[in-house]
Amino acid sequence: MLPKKQGREYGLFVHGNRIISQLCFSEIDIKDLEKLNFNPNKSIIEEIVCRQINNIQKQLEIYYKDNILGTLFKNTTKYKHIVDLIIKD
Repeated sequence: MLPKKQGREYGLFVHGNRIISQLCFSEIDIKDLEKLNFNPNKSIIEEIVCRQINNIQKQLEIYYKDNILGTLFKNTTKYKHIVDLIIKD
């Protein structure tokens, strides 16, 4: 799943890990996490993660194609804009 350690996709994994996590956890029913015997479905989690990465990549391509990812994800206005666009869909 991880590309070579360079390029925009790798930069998304390194600098965008928080937005990926936020969007993925927004889809998971967190009530299940309270159970002692919680057994996550790895295939569903992988599907969610891949879908959210694709969603982020689409928004970056449309709105922030020329931005440097290291600073983009530190910009709360741009970060929120990306999240809002994805959640809206």
